[in-house]
Amino acid sequence: MSGQFTVPFGEVFLFLKRWAKNPLQLGSIAPSSKALSSFLARNAVMNEGDYIIEIGGGTGAISRAILNSGVPETRLIVVELDAELAKFLRKSLPFGVKVIQGNAEHLDKILPPACLGHISTIISALPMRNIPDSVQKNIVEACFKAMGGKGSILQYTYALTSPLKHQDLHLEYKKLGLILQNIPPATVWKYWR
Repeated sequence: MSGQFTVPFGEVFLFLKRWAKNPLQLGSIAPSSKALSSFLARNAVMNEGDYIIEIGGGTGAISRAILNSGVPETRLIVVELDAELAKFLRKSLPFGVKVIQGNAEHLDKILPPACLGHISTIISALPMRNIPDSVQKNIVEACFKAMGGKGSILQYTYALTSPLKHQDLHLEYKKLGLILQNIPPATVWKYWR
């Protein structure tokens, strides 16, 4: 790793532009703070030979924190639904990071076959509270299918309660922390089976 990956010019402007177009899809009024991004990166498990997947890459704040924590570029895959944000991520993240423009409901089908079953952690920036229960279920099932049943999902939310209906989804869970240095403050949850 040659150095710290920094915030590219225009990130906040692009985020606000995409938020104005579809606020429920982004679910936040600002990119993830350095404190939240670093907390997620510190809590992401990275087993040797595995990958970390980020769903809902936005403008790359969490991606950069993951890379700055020492995860090799070639072991990070970012999935983003919004075509304009995916294009921005391809230009602003290092070349080795694979960016996929696609829907997390189909994660097990859109990820490269070589990484399936070799994923330690999936970090989700998706606004789960804005997503219908049936779609949440599809996303969670696709995540665990892609991980091969092992691994965990790190999910953050702007509420104090779990954003996923863990009992309905047959998930074990743990609240990892509250990050006050974020706009708005965020709570991070870990889910596994």
